[in-house]
Amino acid sequence: MFRVVLGAAIACACACASSPAAVHPAPTAPVASAASSSPASSPASLLTPASPDELRKLLAAPGAKATLVNVWATWCEPCVKEFPDVLRAGRDAKARGVRTMFVSADFESERSNAEAFLAKQGVDFTSYVKTGDDQAFIDALSKSWSGSIPATMIYDAQGNLRFFREGEIDYAGVTAALDSVLE
Repeated sequence: MFRVVLGAAIACACACASSPAAVHPAPTAPVASAASSSPASSPASLLTPASPDELRKLLAAPGAKATLVNVWATWCEPCVKEFPDVLRAGRDAKARGVRTMFVSADFESERSNAEAFLAKQGVDFTSYVKTGDDQAFIDALSKSWSGSIPATMIYDAQGNLRFFREGEIDYAGVTAALDSVLE
């Protein structure tokens, strides 16, 4: 149901500025350990494949008061537009115990573009690229999520979803949501 054929993905990418785009099929690269959270040493290591189960484990991993998750893709104009604000809000909240996780919904053929985008944005920590079934990926993050991107979510220390937004968000929106979760 949420799988998008190539033609629909192209049409969606063209229309992304006016409406959210659905998440499309994931790369088929082998999945690396989801426990990895060390800083990336090169752009090639910025994206780690993660299955829905691995993402859920990351959300509940100890060490953070809250986890800010943003699902994006390079072909999604609103995703690209909001990315610097989400990144800055996450960095500004790090001292308050917030972990930031970016999850790319790019095709495997777009992986180098996604890695270059992350490097250009100054992302110096591991980010993820979704693998596996779209519906399982969507449900792992939020059962109420339609699959449209961009999508921003905030989970508490136990991995419970506390904030959800489909569509573009700005710095003020992210920081207000983080404030409400951290209260």
